Amino acid sequence: MTALIFPVGLMMIVLAGGELFTGNCMITMAVLDGQTTLHKKIKNLVVVYVSNFVGAFFIDLLVFASGQLDYSNGGLGAYSIKVALGKTDITFVEGVASGILCNILVCTAILMAGAAVEVAGKIWAIFFPIFAFVIAGFEHSIANMFYIPIGMMAATNPEYVSRAGELYGISAEQATGITIGQSLHNFVPVTIGNIIGGVFCVSVMYYLVHRKKWD
Repeated sequence: MTALIFPVGLMMIVLAGGELFTGNCMITMAVLDGQTTLHKKIKNLVVVYVSNFVGAFFIDLLVFASGQLDYSNGGLGAYSIKVALGKTDITFVEGVASGILCNILVCTAILMAGAAVEVAGKIWAIFFPIFAFVIAGFEHSIANMFYIPIGMMAATNPEYVSRAGELYGISAEQATGITIGQSLHNFVPVTIGNIIGGVFCVSVMYYLVHRKKWD
């Protein structure tokens, strides 16, 4: 069910003209083609990365304040804690590898959407690769900017913590022990992996394959 709904996010970004860090890794193509500079690309990625975090955190606050995590008698809050714990327990190598695989699919989805002319074509071009990455459980740094903080917020509610214990066997100590430092165990390797996947595995490779003139 998550994989069916998740692609809507990228559809909104592409069709409404938003900015996404993982997709913007493909600015590499413009750099290689001499249409922009490496400095401007790095500046864009830094600004968009920070902006994506601010946006994701703002949505976290709204979701938490809305009481949405009360669904299923606090079950959604408990699940948020479970997801955050799972993501902060990832190893560095797993994070990098999963991040690479994720952004190969995300950037390919954006490329295909760009090739499509009609809105319906763009929607279907986005849907299947994003569906695949969510089903596979690959790591997306910007999505995790939502998942990890919302889990940390949920852990401040004793009801959600109790439900996490009932549903998933998560102790109160585990639930409330997620820290900013632990979140970096996910953000750092996953971001590195996303960059490698988007820059080298997609942008550089596609640029070399489709370059019309070799000097």
